[in-house]
Amino acid sequence: MRRGYAEILYAWPSRDRLERATAIDPGNAFHHVALGHWQEEAGQDPRPAYRAAVERLPADALLWVRLGLAEEIAGNIPEAERCLLEAGRRSRKYDVRWALANFYYRRQRPAEFITWAKASMEMAYTDLRPLFDLASSLLGDGARVRHEVLPERRPVWLQYALWAASNRNWDEAAAAAEKLGPPAEPSDRPPLAGLANVLIENRRFDEGFRVWRRLGSRDVPRMEWTPLAGRGVSVVVLEPGKRWRVDLNGDQAERCAVLTRLLPPASGALRELRWKAGGQNPGFLWEAATAGKGQVVARASWADGYLQVLSPEAVTVTLLYERPPGRMRFEGSLAVEALAVRESR
Repeated sequence: MRRGYAEILYAWPSRDRLERATAIDPGNAFHHVALGHWQEEAGQDPRPAYRAAVERLPADALLWVRLGLAEEIAGNIPEAERCLLEAGRRSRKYDVRWALANFYYRRQRPAEFITWAKASMEMAYTDLRPLFDLASSLLGDGARVRHEVLPERRPVWLQYALWAASNRNWDEAAAAAEKLGPPAEPSDRPPLAGLANVLIENRRFDEGFRVWRRLGSRDVPRMEWTPLAGRGVSVVVLEPGKRWRVDLNGDQAERCAVLTRLLPPASGALRELRWKAGGQNPGFLWEAATAGKGQVVARASWADGYLQVLSPEAVTVTLLYERPPGRMRFEGSLAVEALAVRESR
C-alpha cells in the first residue's frame, strides 16, 4: 500500500508530491529522478535527487549522464567528467557517447572529442549532421574530420558527403565521394545520385560527372531528359527518356524551354543529337550551350532532325519554342520521339 500510494503521488507530480513519494518509497530511483527533473525545471539544484537515483540504480547509464550534466551546470567539471565517463563505461548506447562528445566539445578538448564522436558514429543509425557540425567547428580542417573522426562505415561517409555538399564544402564532398567509390549495394544509389546532382547543379562538373559515371551513367536527374512545364506549356511523358508530347495552348511566352538535359564532356569528340522531325512545327528548335557559362555553341531547327555539338565541354541541350516573326504563337501538340546522342571522333 505504501508503494502504491507513492506511485499515485509520482503519477501526478508536484514538488510536494514528489518529495512525499521519495520519503514514502525511498528505494525507487525513478521517484528521485522525477524530483530532480522538477527541481531542474524550477531552477533549483537537482544534484541531491540525481545522486540518490544513481545510488539506487547505478547500472542505468542515463542516470549517470543526468547527474554529470547537472554537475557541469553547477561548475563542478571534474565530477561531471567522472559521471559521464562512468556512463560511458556502463553503456555503449549512442545517447551516452553523444553526451560525452558534446561535453568534450564544450570543454574544447579535441582529442577526447574525437574519441567519443568517432565512437558515436561507429554505431549510430540516425542523423549525424549535428556531430559533423561539432567536428567541423572544433577541428576546422575537413581533412582531420575525415581522417580522425569518421569510422569505416559507408552510411557515415554517405551522410558526410551529403552534409558537406549541403554546406557548400565541395572539396570535402568530392573527397568523401572518392572514398565511397561506386555503389556497394542498391541502397547506396539514391544518396550518391543526389550527391552527383547537387555537385552538377552547383557547377562542380568534374566531381559530379565522376560520381555519375560510377553510377553507371544513370539515376542523376540533371543527366536525364527533363520536361519543363510552364505557362501555356505542358509536357506528357509517353515513354521515359524516349517519347514525349508537348502541348502549347497559345498562352506560352514568346521564347520558352520545354525539354532539356546535360551532356558530359566528350574529350574533343563530335556529339550528334538526332530526333524524328516529321510535320510542320514552326518555332521549335534545339540549342546547345556550355554548362555553367551559358555560351551557345550550336543551334538547329526542328526540321533539321539533328544537332551537331563540337564543343568538348559539358553542354546543356534544350528544346525551345521561339515565336517566328510575323506569326501567331503556336497552338497545338508536338511529338518528340527517338532522341539519341552519338559520339564520333
